[in-house]
Amino acid sequence: MKKLIIFILLATVLLSGCSANNTSNQQTTSSEKTKQTIAYKSLESKPQATTEASKNDKNSIPVSYTIKNFEIIGQLPELPTGCEITALTMVLNYYGLNPDKLELATEYLPKTEYSTYYKDGKLIGPDSDNYFLGDPTSVYGYICGTGAIVTAANSFISDKNAKYIAKDLTGCDFLELYKYVSQDKPIIVWTTIEMADRCETDDWYTENGKHLEWSQNDHCSVLIGYTEKTVKIADPILGDVEYSKTQFEKVLTSRGKKAVALFDKNTSTSSKTE
Repeated sequence: MKKLIIFILLATVLLSGCSANNTSNQQTTSSEKTKQTIAYKSLESKPQATTEASKNDKNSIPVSYTIKNFEIIGQLPELPTGCEITALTMVLNYYGLNPDKLELATEYLPKTEYSTYYKDGKLIGPDSDNYFLGDPTSVYGYICGTGAIVTAANSFISDKNAKYIAKDLTGCDFLELYKYVSQDKPIIVWTTIEMADRCETDDWYTENGKHLEWSQNDHCSVLIGYTEKTVKIADPILGDVEYSKTQFEKVLTSRGKKAVALFDKNTSTSSKTE
């Protein structure tokens, strides 16, 4: 289960004295192959200018780009299963809104108990798209989807009287996500721990028939950069890491291409607070 994997990572972090930003904190044996993917990083890609784009393609974006001065905030030890709300904390912080991850988790994130029952032969459970299942401050927490993070973000933004709005980008084309990043828009993405292939899933239905699922290695982080062959990720557990772009897109697809970003309310674009 996700909570068990996070608990193992948390225990190792505390015993080793390392911070959550240390990319050497990779514990699960099931993802050893992914470590090799991380290790190769950008060695396969040739150096490219980060601001040049083809003038002949109106949809062109820089060959590579990384958002500068993006502060990584770790979820451990306070939020052992709160990767989604910590990813939101990083993005809100980037826009100068100075959130507290525990405040977001306890006061803004909609939560519900993870309980299931059978009805007419179907397993019925809560809506994990719009609620966090369990308690993110405990190892007995699970996951949440984009709806819960959009709700938490917009409630917090409203209380701050800020000019931003969080939007659900689920299903967005990969090129569009990279274009947002090249415009200094960090993207919250639903991935897996260490970008490993997704484990076997458990699934259920809500009372209104929505089909939902989750896996023990589900995770959430922030897309902050890319090259021709890699992506740069701000991970709430591992810190600043780089993965194969092919593997990232495969994993994001397996999670339903779930993504969230902040935009300017007036222009429908996102601009960093000066």
